[in-house]
Amino acid sequence: MPDNNELVNMLRAVIQEEMQSVRQEVRTIVQEELKPVSERLAALETGQQVRT
Repeated sequence: MPDNNELVNMLRAVIQEEMQSVRQEVRTIVQEELKPVSERLAALETGQQVRT
């Protein structure tokens, strides 16, 4: 049976692996949600450049 340190290391590895997929999913969601904002900002910047 693994000792406490081995169990902690195994648990840490599993949690880190799961967190990696969660981070990627959150990153994807945030990018999708921010896409309209980025597009509007780009349009505003273009409009500002045309007026100056």
